[in-house]
Amino acid sequence: MVNNLGGTSNLEMGIIMRAALAVCKAKGLVVERCVQGALMTSFQMAGFSLTLLKVTDDVIARLDADTDVAAWPRCVKDTAVHSAPQVLACELSGPTPFPSSLSGQVLNGIGAVCEAMLACEPLLTKLDHATGDGDMGKSVEGGGKAVKALVATAVPSAESSPADVATALEAIGSCLGKDMGGSSGIFYNLAFNAASASMAGATTTTTTTTTTGPQTWAAALTAATEAIRKYGGAQLGSRTMLDALIPAAQHIEANLTDANAKECVAAAAQKASEGAESTANMSASAGRSSYIDPAAIKGHEDPGARFVALWLAALASTL
Repeated sequence: MVNNLGGTSNLEMGIIMRAALAVCKAKGLVVERCVQGALMTSFQMAGFSLTLLKVTDDVIARLDADTDVAAWPRCVKDTAVHSAPQVLACELSGPTPFPSSLSGQVLNGIGAVCEAMLACEPLLTKLDHATGDGDMGKSVEGGGKAVKALVATAVPSAESSPADVATALEAIGSCLGKDMGGSSGIFYNLAFNAASASMAGATTTTTTTTTTGPQTWAAALTAATEAIRKYGGAQLGSRTMLDALIPAAQHIEANLTDANAKECVAAAAQKASEGAESTANMSASAGRSSYIDPAAIKGHEDPGARFVALWLAALASTL
């Protein structure tokens, strides 16, 4: 199933479907039916998702059955995809497992952020009802529950290597991409993957593999911020989460040290809060709010920006 997230052209979807079928063939998968259409969407979101289903004759018969549902596309029987009848063994990679142990301070920070994600649901829902489609509070709450379950079995240790932290960040990103939902899940998935790559790079450049220093964390946050900016297309002043995240990341990058971690992150949270407050008087040029009458959202903060301030404050409380 090749799903159009809402804003991808038919020409691009055709290219994506062809590429997806080619990858399946290369992996040794026999594609019995292919469905392409706008089946699970987010308002005008450019992008796509792929779903693979192991089928039986009964499932194929149901897919081929007539339906009066106007939005359901016709199933394509693409025999060219599996001209060779042999099915090869193929393993699809699963989610990245969370490390079995991680520094107690890192685990405390993750736990505090998860609790904040659960507690802020009513506020984010209220803000998103005024500026979007009202689902952000529940999306963030779902992400918080999922990450909390993900890290539940990890054992606290004295320190964490950059490699272990990189693995943890990747696992959290995968979890949020799957369970957070909406555009928030997508952007935080991108952010954590970028932070993980930055942290993994530190493994190859630091002289010790047993600690993560302040510059390592600051670089990871900067990489995460840049990933959201790059793939989301927003800038400072676009009335998005970046209006809180960019000033916070810049402050941390310029000021974070081992000695001032708590004060620095708390100050960054304050800058994020001020950035969130400023969005109430901005015109939206990106995100869901850009499709809403500017008069209707005036005076309301962007929920994504407010969420950044909330999780940064939660993180600062554990340092």
